Amino acid sequence: MPINDNYLSVNFSQLNKPKSTYPSRLAKFIAKDIPPSGRLLDVGSGRGDLAEALQQLCFDVEIADVNPQASSLAGPKFKFHAITSNGKLNIANDQFDVVLLKSVIEHLHDPYPLLSEIRRVLKSNGYLVVMTPSWRHNVDVFYDAVGHVQPYTERSLKLTLEIGLFSVLHCRGFRQVPWTWSPLGGLLARGLGRMFRFIPRQVRRPELRFLREVTLYAVALKS
Repeated sequence: MPINDNYLSVNFSQLNKPKSTYPSRLAKFIAKDIPPSGRLLDVGSGRGDLAEALQQLCFDVEIADVNPQASSLAGPKFKFHAITSNGKLNIANDQFDVVLLKSVIEHLHDPYPLLSEIRRVLKSNGYLVVMTPSWRHNVDVFYDAVGHVQPYTERSLKLTLEIGLFSVLHCRGFRQVPWTWSPLGGLLARGLGRMFRFIPRQVRRPELRFLREVTLYAVALKS
C-alpha cells in the first residue's frame, strides 16, 4: 500500500471520492455473508466511510492502515492499529470475527505477510472479506489508480487465499452499482454486460464507471 502523508488526503478527497450513501448500501451487501454482529477489523480503511457504515449495523469496528492519517480521517470513534511496512499488525492473536480487505490486496507485491497477520488475528472460523478489481474487466483502467501493482482474476484471487490458508466460500465478480444486486438487476446486468464496455473509460460518475468496471468479491474462512 502507498505510504505517503498525502495519499489518503488526495485519493479520498471530496473531488476524487465524493461522500455518498454507497458505503451504507455496500455494508448491508457484505453483512449478508458474515455473522450479524461481532468484532470487525477494516484493513486499509481509507477515509473510514465503510467502517462507519458497518459500525451502524452493530459491528464493533476497528481500523488498520499503513498511513497514520487514516486515524484522523476516520475520527476518534474507531480504535486505530498501524500496519508496518512489512505487513505486521500489533494485535494479539484470535481477536476478530471478521476482517475486511477492500481495495488493498492489489496494492501489495507480496500479499502473504499481511494475509498471515490477518489469519493470526482472526478467531477460529473467522471471516475474511476481500474486494479487488477484476483484471479481466479492468485491464485498460487498472493502473489508473495510484499504487496498483498486482492484478487478480477470480482464479488467482481464490488460489492466493487458499495458499494463505483460507477456505474460500465463494469468489465472484460483481458491479458496485446497487440496482444490479437484486435477482432481476443481476439478470439485466449479465444481459447488458457487453454493452457496458462501451461506456468511455474517462467517465468518473460511479453509477456509470462501476457498470463498466467489475470488482471481485471473495468471502473466506480461517482454515
